[in-house]
Amino acid sequence: MQTGAWLTIAAATAVGLLSGASAAAAAPFDGSAPMICAITELSSCGIGNDCRQETPDSLNVPRFLRVDVKGKALTGTRPDGQARTTPIQFEAHETGRTFLGGVDGPLSWHVDIDEASGDMLIAATGMRGDGPFTVGGFGACTVP
Repeated sequence: MQTGAWLTIAAATAVGLLSGASAAAAAPFDGSAPMICAITELSSCGIGNDCRQETPDSLNVPRFLRVDVKGKALTGTRPDGQARTTPIQFEAHETGRTFLGGVDGPLSWHVDIDEASGDMLIAATGMRGDGPFTVGGFGACTVP
């Protein structure tokens, strides 16, 4: 076989391997493997109240979440040291995003993860003594 033919075969093989690698790299945030997600920004709003910036500490919510879609669990440790696990009761995949949701006591929650980048949106709604409220935030996920 001539050198040119070998180079063509080698180039085609490399392109095939690289395109397979990029397809595999696009999938880590689809829930096929557990993820660790960090909450980076939060804000809360109550009815008739202004919204305000929050932190995981100010709301006593975990800064890091372990998202196990196959195991149907969202787990984390609050700043006060309490470990929490809530079941994932809803899962959907659409437009390159993983949508998860559930109910934990008086709260409903929703997580939206971009399957290519790992960018995360998180929201929770509920009722408390002074009326309805919502918490929303942003974060990022990684596959350990």
